[in-house]
Amino acid sequence: MKTYRRTLTPVLLFILLTTSFGLGQPSRPEKQPFKLDRLTELGGMGGRAQPMEARLGPVRFLRRLTPRINGLTVEQRTTLDELKQLSPDMRLALDDRSGTPFFMMGRWKEIPLTTSSHFSLTASAAAQLAPGSSVHLAIAERFLDRYKELLRLDDPVQELRLKRYRVDELGLKHLRFEQVYRGVPVWASELIVHLDAHDAVYALNGRFEPTPRQITSVEAEIPANRAIDIAASDLSSRTPILSLPAPIAQQLRYQGPTAKKVIFPMRHTGEPRLAWMVNVRPNLIENWYYFIDARSGELLFKYNATPAQGRPATGRGTDLNGQQRQLNVYQLNGTFFMIDVTRPIFDAQRSRLPDDPVGALWTIDARGHDLERGTQLFQVTSPDGTFTDPSSVSAHANVAAVFEYYFNTHGRRGIDDQGSTIISVIHVTDNDQPMDNAYWNGAAMAYGDGNVAFKPLAGGLDVAAHEMTHGVTQYTANLVYLSQSGALNESMSDVFAVMVDRDDLKIGEDVVKRDFFPTGAMRDLENPHQGLRRGDPGWQPAHMNEFVNLPETPEGDNGGVHTNSGIPNHAAALIIKAIGRDKTERIYYRALTTYLTSRAQFADARIAIAQAARDLFGDQSAELNAVNQAFDAVGITDEATPPPSPPPTATGRDFIAYVRHDYTIGLITPDGSMNIATGSSQVRHDPSGADIAKLSVPRDGKTIWFTAIDGQVHFIDISDLNNMMEFFIRGGIRQQGDIMNFTVHPETTFSAATQSISGALAITIGTFDQPDPNMYFVDLPPTQVIQVPLRIPTTGQGVDSNTIAFTDVIDWFADGSTIIYDAFNVVQQASGEAITYWTFNLLRVDVGDSLPALPPQPEGISVGNPQFGSVTITLVAYNEVDDRTGVIRLKAIDYNQSQIFTLVDPTQQGFGAWRPTFSPDDRKMAFVDVRNLNDAPLLGQLLVADLTT
Repeated sequence: MKTYRRTLTPVLLFILLTTSFGLGQPSRPEKQPFKLDRLTELGGMGGRAQPMEARLGPVRFLRRLTPRINGLTVEQRTTLDELKQLSPDMRLALDDRSGTPFFMMGRWKEIPLTTSSHFSLTASAAAQLAPGSSVHLAIAERFLDRYKELLRLDDPVQELRLKRYRVDELGLKHLRFEQVYRGVPVWASELIVHLDAHDAVYALNGRFEPTPRQITSVEAEIPANRAIDIAASDLSSRTPILSLPAPIAQQLRYQGPTAKKVIFPMRHTGEPRLAWMVNVRPNLIENWYYFIDARSGELLFKYNATPAQGRPATGRGTDLNGQQRQLNVYQLNGTFFMIDVTRPIFDAQRSRLPDDPVGALWTIDARGHDLERGTQLFQVTSPDGTFTDPSSVSAHANVAAVFEYYFNTHGRRGIDDQGSTIISVIHVTDNDQPMDNAYWNGAAMAYGDGNVAFKPLAGGLDVAAHEMTHGVTQYTANLVYLSQSGALNESMSDVFAVMVDRDDLKIGEDVVKRDFFPTGAMRDLENPHQGLRRGDPGWQPAHMNEFVNLPETPEGDNGGVHTNSGIPNHAAALIIKAIGRDKTERIYYRALTTYLTSRAQFADARIAIAQAARDLFGDQSAELNAVNQAFDAVGITDEATPPPSPPPTATGRDFIAYVRHDYTIGLITPDGSMNIATGSSQVRHDPSGADIAKLSVPRDGKTIWFTAIDGQVHFIDISDLNNMMEFFIRGGIRQQGDIMNFTVHPETTFSAATQSISGALAITIGTFDQPDPNMYFVDLPPTQVIQVPLRIPTTGQGVDSNTIAFTDVIDWFADGSTIIYDAFNVVQQASGEAITYWTFNLLRVDVGDSLPALPPQPEGISVGNPQFGSVTITLVAYNEVDDRTGVIRLKAIDYNQSQIFTLVDPTQQGFGAWRPTFSPDDRKMAFVDVRNLNDAPLLGQLLVADLTT
């Protein structure tokens, strides 16, 4: 039975409204008085409308909101004005969710009040400080404290801890801070302050959180060992937790699961939660992080941080063709070991050879066993210096080549830049089967011998470069292996793979099997599509309009890290083509080591790479121009712009209310000049984000009404954009929190000053799992509820159709006379099978019965998401869904002309349009571009169409 759970529920909701503060508004229909008692008197309902006990309480004040207009709070705008006076050409980019700046550029000369600093330091940062560095810390302290309102930090000195201090070859100073609150780290939150050669602040970047004031105590209520048990129990249900081989465990410094107290910003919403971050390595492949609520024990989030995937993702070519190589090895008592001790990072005094080398390049053998099974690892040896295993020869030679690249080109002393041993493990299997993969596990590179998609991977030069770069990234930007930051992690490994293996811009062309990769390469930076179709092995997106949204789960590739890396990869290829590899590799290495932080997104990458080009080649250089053109070409925009001036008071302006990516409510003008994040409660949505409650606005445009995540009626008073307040009505229809959707009567009014309210609501509570074919009318303030059964009259006298299971989207026409609603219908057949479909109907409040709004649709066609015109009751926009093809069309019906118009057809325009809404004068329509609707929730681009043309 087809339910259309995903197809006919709104993904993004746009309602055009007008804030009115004394200016004239478009002509609107005359209001119709509405009295709840009249519903029970309507003859057309045949007495079916029944009063119910009101389970809804009075209107209550919830909280004062902190709206962000064009990304900024009132306090931030005040601080920004001061910064702009000191540096008029400054540029600023704000994190859309948190409202904190993730990039600022300008020039601010700070005079520190003292040459000493009050920042706390990590042990590694303390070791990096040199004579004279204390004044740099003092400058950073003065700057951060002076402009803390813009940063949304209450006390930067107490909330930031110096993690790394570096003076680069250009004389620029870079102070990297980690965020803490009451001594507890805020997960993956970093901020970098950059000083120029004259000690002026020239940039600030990073992803961090506003002060988590919601955390009132950092004392855990469950112990660390309990959090470890919760994580281990969950993980063991998907994979055995085994002991690790001693050499790798020693390099990883892993003695078993650990728990560290952190403040974890919830994914998507940013809500701070005190949590235990539990790290569990069940085997040598996987590296899991669990976040367990430190008060309740709830599993908040988990992910596998190992850069690997279930299908071939990081494997590269291998020579394995008998070619002879000169190898640096180690001889002891007549036996030759595959340990390279000739590199400048080798530490002879600390090494205990052959089993514990320090600063060596070490190749060891799994001998066709799973690393997951705690197997013993073996030395690769030879009695006479001739090694007969081609995989070991290739792996050892290639890791040497990659080490030499990083050391000679970038001065890097190994993966961690501290001279640690670099380990390669060959002949690794997966579940006792040949492994079509290669991966970096935090301490070693592991290579399978190939299976379905690959030939043996150990000899691929770009394999070694890719995997080693994962290690370099781990010790520099430490890009979180999720979604965009994880795709950047993958992209950086691909970019440096083609810097080491400089023959072309392809990945894996030496080792893939053409039966699996028909193009002969796994990835191609220059041509991410490779002439393939979406979903084919080897296809990647080349532009942001092809971005693939996937869940942050192992099945979803941690949010598409191996898929979406094609977009920044393509930008890198364009830069290489424009300025060459020599300049590009300098730019990318500086961006990776100097500017990128753990949670960097694609926009951060563009800004970081552009800033690195600016540092190295100048503000007007061809190199910087090449970077900007490349990222423009792939649709990664530069969000760092001159900050906006404070907007004028919005008087009589049109806004579109919409549900933001974090499920809170936003307001945006049709031209995009003003975008307001209200900071409201979350709108009700299901866990997948596919079903989101409708927004509703009365005639005066001063309030926005919605079903919140608690299933109760909430509304925001937006009469003063700088002083928004949220209110709620406690309760529900049959039980507290059971409201799914509602629409507010057009003449509903509210006074925040007196908290007086007048109006009505029409409410639905049914779902697929709990059908309810009724609409419930509630007066405001709530005193009674009237239940109205929804039935469609038939041609038989006194006979109604009762196929409606429940209703979803509802809209009240501006004069209050009519409600339009879509309904999920179930028709039982004699065979016992059921036919299901969506349609929409009209409910004339002054008559009482429902009427079909459209003629019967062909089999396989459903219609829903109806929206009245703002002025014309005879104009209705809606969505039509073809179940057979999945095509979503945007249509409108003009009852005056008895005509149906197709406004957007994916087969013609190339995209679908979702959740239409009319402007106050019906001359324009807003809707969402849903070409990626099936990829993930909350995708879409707001488009505004001119209906007069």
